[in-house]
Amino acid sequence: MNMQTQSATGIDFIRDAIRGMAAYQLEPSEVRDKLDQNESAFDIPDELKELVLNRVREQHWNRYPDFELRRIRQALADTAGVSIENVLVGNGSNELLLTTIATFVSDGRDVIFPVPTFPLYGKLVTICGGTPREVLLDPDAGTLPVDEMVALASRSDAPPLFIICSPNNPTGGVLQNGDLDRLLATGGLVLLDRAYAEFSRESPPPLHERLVTFSTFSKAWGLAGLRIGWLMTTREICTEIRKVKLPYSLNIFSEEAALAVLASPDLMERNVSATVAERE
Repeated sequence: MNMQTQSATGIDFIRDAIRGMAAYQLEPSEVRDKLDQNESAFDIPDELKELVLNRVREQHWNRYPDFELRRIRQALADTAGVSIENVLVGNGSNELLLTTIATFVSDGRDVIFPVPTFPLYGKLVTICGGTPREVLLDPDAGTLPVDEMVALASRSDAPPLFIICSPNNPTGGVLQNGDLDRLLATGGLVLLDRAYAEFSRESPPPLHERLVTFSTFSKAWGLAGLRIGWLMTTREICTEIRKVKLPYSLNIFSEEAALAVLASPDLMERNVSATVAERE
């Protein structure tokens, strides 16, 4: 063993890309009205919590959850009018974003997204070895810089990957009619984060061979504390993403809670309407 090997520490093995990153952090604070994480202002009613607790109490906690998560995937598929093979569920949409980016992004792959936006996108791209390509947007425009993103894509050596959040966090800009088609027409892959779609009444786009949509129960559905997200795409893409996704990432408690709120859509609709009214 030479001296160089003897003097190495664990820190020396960390990738340069990770060394150059800043950690995703939140400053703890005690406030009366907490707004910084876009959580729902409305908690789940006690009777619905009791229903979930009773259902979980009846299950075997010493057993792993259903490997296929068939019930929640089928419920989401039925709601969207797609097949269960078009849906994957995970521990928040963050896990599914990481899994999907890891599936498609290799060293040097250009990934185009507007800024400011959800800061985790750039971090996940960097972690997976891709090259973040940021496009500055006008926060007052109410739209997203699709023209500039398409132009940047035309200068890439290979079809790029786009990440876009509509409505955008934190600016609220949304995709206009035809914008998604223009991004897809570049030949690139589009990851569409629909975390806030319920607040703009956006319907999910039809399935497409180069489109993956991400949704969450953390915002409009009021289940941020339980970490439940889902994605929808073609059966073929789901098959490939499942190879990367960790098994058993959703626990039985979260699955039962998601099923309970899906069965009570009027609750979500009332809370969204109240939030929109307060926003105005």
